Amino acid sequence: MCVILEGGEDRKQVGQLAGSVLVPPPNFSTVEDLCIYRSGLPQPSNFPFIQTLNLRSIIFLCPEPYPEENKAFLRLNKVKLFQFGIEGTKEPSAIPRSAITEALRVVIDVRNHPVLIHCKRGKVTCQITNF
Repeated sequence: MCVILEGGEDRKQVGQLAGSVLVPPPNFSTVEDLCIYRSGLPQPSNFPFIQTLNLRSIIFLCPEPYPEENKAFLRLNKVKLFQFGIEGTKEPSAIPRSAITEALRVVIDVRNHPVLIHCKRGKVTCQITNF
């Protein structure tokens, strides 16, 4: 596990939400009301929707580098990014126990709430993590 970035500039874009169409990321779902969410990788078109969640943290479960556009958005909105390089698999037993333990430590720490957990498509890995 690693914390890739934290905080930064003020939330300048919040006032720009009025009149915007709010589009959630692919496969977005609430796991626990107002504190834990899951989805696929957010795209820039999803950023106004993501802002409405008032996230403190994002957990990215894939080994690939996090997109620079997304990192800039997180810095602007003072959202911490945690990344766990879990390879996509349909078998829960193939996921390293240490990665699951570390991700769960982040999820259960209420200081990280609200938190969005996501992989690329928001399917297999997020389902396994949120069972």
